[in-house]
Amino acid sequence: MIGHPSGRVKAFCGIDPALVNTGFCSIEGSSSKPELIHCPLFGADRLAFIFEMIFQRIYAVKPILVAIEGYSHGSIAHQHALGEGGGVIKLALKHANAPFIIVAPKQLKKFVTGSGSASKERMIRCINKKYDLEIEDDNLADAIGLAKIAELYAGGSESRIRAELEVIAKLRSKSL
Repeated sequence: MIGHPSGRVKAFCGIDPALVNTGFCSIEGSSSKPELIHCPLFGADRLAFIFEMIFQRIYAVKPILVAIEGYSHGSIAHQHALGEGGGVIKLALKHANAPFIIVAPKQLKKFVTGSGSASKERMIRCINKKYDLEIEDDNLADAIGLAKIAELYAGGSESRIRAELEVIAKLRSKSL
């Protein structure tokens, strides 16, 4: 296990932003904690709720790195609201002093399945098989994959899987 100088285990997080059920996963050592953050609110109340829930979790975990799924540019439903939610998540990370990277949906799919065009169902199957889990929700599957990307990107784990290494190399080339 990789540890902080403070003695704490290094943590990595993944966030799959959504308006109703945001997927969140933290990895601390060998344990991962996926959860859905359900928001029953609308408008500014929704944004305040999302900010507070993300800030609380990130502040408690103090991750080395957070990976957030980027916007799906092919999607046309609720673009403005999704943009506001994504902005609020980034603001919460900034306030919690948590560094983050943005991972395109196709990069996430390629990292998990080997194909950038995988279906939600295939993502869930691959997450369950790859990490020995029993996840049924695509938001949770995405959050787990994103946390694994953050962990590998930050050097908290190693991989020999070509698709994973290609995604990390592409993400690193964009951050330069």
